[in-house]
Amino acid sequence: NPVTKRNEIDPEAAFYVQLIFQWELMGVPIFEIARRMTLLQVPTPREWHRKMVEGKEVLTCKKWGVTTIRHILENQTYVGDTINNKSTQKLFAGQDKRDLPKEQWYVAKNTHPAIIARDDFEKVQKILDKNRAVFHTVRAKSEQIRTEYQNDLAGMVFCADCGRPMEFERLPHGAEESKKVCYYICKARQADDKCIGHQITEKLLKALIMDQLHLFITQLSDRRKVVEELRKIEDVQNPVYRAKGEIMSLTDKVSQMAKKREQLYADYVAGVVDSEDYQLIREDYSRQYDGLRAALQEAENKKVQVEQQIEEYLNMTSHLEEHLDNFEFDIQLVKSLVQKIEVSADKRIRIVFGFRDVFTELGKESAET
Repeated sequence: NPVTKRNEIDPEAAFYVQLIFQWELMGVPIFEIARRMTLLQVPTPREWHRKMVEGKEVLTCKKWGVTTIRHILENQTYVGDTINNKSTQKLFAGQDKRDLPKEQWYVAKNTHPAIIARDDFEKVQKILDKNRAVFHTVRAKSEQIRTEYQNDLAGMVFCADCGRPMEFERLPHGAEESKKVCYYICKARQADDKCIGHQITEKLLKALIMDQLHLFITQLSDRRKVVEELRKIEDVQNPVYRAKGEIMSLTDKVSQMAKKREQLYADYVAGVVDSEDYQLIREDYSRQYDGLRAALQEAENKKVQVEQQIEEYLNMTSHLEEHLDNFEFDIQLVKSLVQKIEVSADKRIRIVFGFRDVFTELGKESAET
């Protein structure tokens, strides 16, 4: 009461507080109590304060949360007590407001009328303490499970049918190791999508991935031998030899054009070519010369690039061959080669590799030539 400065009972609000305590004593979960209060369109405490104290109209009732319900169930004011020193804040020291433990509270009992019986309040606190202990136990177990069963393929697994990321679900039930199974699940069906939704066990997915990686590495190993042989032969199929030939050809053309420019100037000095023709021909020769110089520079850059690509390819594939005898799941190998994994409803997988296949690029160049 803003006039008497005392706590007084608001009958309408007291009814809902008593209802909340009654539901808790009946064993109704807190999230269900919050849902019921929302369905009844009861104003939240903040909205009630705006209506009763600030005199503002409440047009729509907001959704109740479990935190609000828990604060009401823990509020000792409802048994007729006044609580002080529940928090502290030193503004002069720049300290934020922080809650103090119950041992430091100042409790004055029976200072105003009660709307909740003290024994009922104590029963509720025991229920809350028990639920809190269960929550901490479950959370600790959950953290242990999350640590033990890591999502190695996080952000890499997608549904091949709808394109959505597949969620990683930990289901380590049962004492036997064989029953501790994790899944990658497409939950598109819950999103009302045309995709039917499906799942695949983590163990099966990892096995399929390693099978495809071994096939991929085997192909790279075979191609590596081809590239090594290709690099040795002096033939147009050899991209380095072809690049060297192009450089030699362009170098010769540049030299010839330089001689033409020198001869043109000699003819101009000798009077064989007049001034107007000399300027026109000179400009044409200059354009050709500059174009050849640019082409030569590009060819030299291309040769260096091809040599670097081949060297990187050989080094990479040589390193990958070490994994051919190891069929265990290797997350580092997967992350170094795989960009994306798509899983269809029939358990078929498609791997999008992030590995740059220089062999294919070199083959395209040879075909174009």
